[in-house]
Amino acid sequence: MGTNEPAILLFTGVTVTIFNNRLALQCSSVCRWYINPLLPETTLLQQSCGAAVGPPQRIGEERRGDPKTTTVKDLSLLKNPHEVEGNKYVVVAKIKELQPKQPWMACTTCKSGTRFDGQRYTCRNTACNSTGGIERYRITFLAEDPDYIASSEEEMIEIIYFSPLGDELTGVAADKLVNATSRVQGFILEQLRRLHG
Repeated sequence: MGTNEPAILLFTGVTVTIFNNRLALQCSSVCRWYINPLLPETTLLQQSCGAAVGPPQRIGEERRGDPKTTTVKDLSLLKNPHEVEGNKYVVVAKIKELQPKQPWMACTTCKSGTRFDGQRYTCRNTACNSTGGIERYRITFLAEDPDYIASSEEEMIEIIYFSPLGDELTGVAADKLVNATSRVQGFILEQLRRLHG
């Protein structure tokens, strides 16, 4: 649309803040947006753009799209979740440590975590009202650069694998593995231990 005429967007119900010295708009469920709304202001704004019509341009950092190849060190420096949300990265990493006692039950609808109230599993996602639970992998690793030298400062990142990648890594479906394992605190499954390093 923006290649033929200026496209005017009207956002309503947003919270305006300053984040990292930049204007930030935060949306919630009450937010609505309209393209070229039928208002006198829309026509005036389109006319003020004159002939300045061209292909849409992204403002700010590139997000989503193709994965970016990076390193463990570079990923460990990204502290602001707004900088990485929705981005995809390819990184070669060595598994340094496995985090034991990961939750196994996920919501059958949205795959979020669940809580057990003694009779049934309830989704922790407040926007979902599912009451079903299914065994699902949630494997957490601490990873380091494979070329890490002990004398240099170590950089690590936390990597979480969910199903179906967990099924692929272990070679066993989550429900079968849960039934065959112990509930001892700190217990790490042999199928996960063999991934270490």
